[in-house]
Amino acid sequence: METKVNISELAGEISSIDLNVLPESRSFMLVEDVPELKDIKYGTVQVIGIGGTNLRLNKVIYEPSGSIKNEEIFSAKIPVSEYESLFDYSVNKLLPYLDNKSPVAISWSFPLDHGRIVCMGKQFSQKYNNLKLEDCFNTAFRSNGCNLRVASVTHDGTSLLVAGMHTNESCKVALTLGTGVNINLIDKNGRAINTEVGSLGCAGFLSHSQYLPKPFLSKFQIYEDIVLNQPFEAQVGGLHIGHIVGLRLNRDISTELAFDIAFGTSNTNELSKTEHEQQVAYEVIETSAALTAAALFGFICGQCSIPSVPDLDPTQDANQNNIVNVCVAFTGSIISQPNYLELVKKHLEALEHKGCRKIHITLAPQLHGSEVGAGLCALGH
Repeated sequence: METKVNISELAGEISSIDLNVLPESRSFMLVEDVPELKDIKYGTVQVIGIGGTNLRLNKVIYEPSGSIKNEEIFSAKIPVSEYESLFDYSVNKLLPYLDNKSPVAISWSFPLDHGRIVCMGKQFSQKYNNLKLEDCFNTAFRSNGCNLRVASVTHDGTSLLVAGMHTNESCKVALTLGTGVNINLIDKNGRAINTEVGSLGCAGFLSHSQYLPKPFLSKFQIYEDIVLNQPFEAQVGGLHIGHIVGLRLNRDISTELAFDIAFGTSNTNELSKTEHEQQVAYEVIETSAALTAAALFGFICGQCSIPSVPDLDPTQDANQNNIVNVCVAFTGSIISQPNYLELVKKHLEALEHKGCRKIHITLAPQLHGSEVGAGLCALGH
């Protein structure tokens, strides 16, 4: 069973994106400042993470031996009733666990433009748009009688990228794929770029592409905002895979159940499924994996800071051509599933052999990468 998306041509479209001609006011392909890894000092950092609708506190310790310890102190879902007062709620909730000695770093899952909040969505208040994230937290610290101040602010995908670069110098890209999806990279000018790839296909961001199957998404009525603003994520992210399968099978299906139907990943003795249901679930998941591979390959070829990649010489055996190795740090509940990861690898290998670029991509897991990377960023400022 093969995906109907032409991922080779889609990867080509993505690779041709020109950062210099994008709209000035946008919520994608955003530049972020990160410290040089060689400037990072040893020490302890308290990392506050706002990931989607979750609040976390981790303690990251970078030891003189070079080892990194990461301890989760607190984790909880943010109630919808607190979205309007997000920062006061977060600080008040974490005060019992914070110490007054270690610096505080923020790992943030929503778009940032040079530290300013671009758009949060998910029913969070728009009153925070265009405010500096650091100021929002510092104001909340003061109003709660706390003397702590924010040492650094980093998008969680960039934090993941920093953690990957610390582990492997060939790591120039980070992939986050759980309920949502994102790709962060170091571009040819050495800048950290938050692609916000979930927005791929929206106005001004490859909206002309014929390879992003929008007609099917018109059935996605309860996710109208996401489909309009994040058409790529609506097809790839774990929040939506189950809904797409359910729409095609006319029944309620969670993403977990969709994987069970496609691969028999759990409860296989109790799960009743027809060959048609298995094929539908597999096709939806494979399409998600294919789109993920196309986006990774396209951004790496077109925007990423890697050694120059000459065209393949068709008169020579492929093994005689030099290959550029690129490491991609990854995290997230979907990409971490073995069956899904193998599908992404399969499509990446197909792109490597079909394309004119000599690139070999290695996918490397980064457990707690966002927290570790945010801690390293704080120690480097």
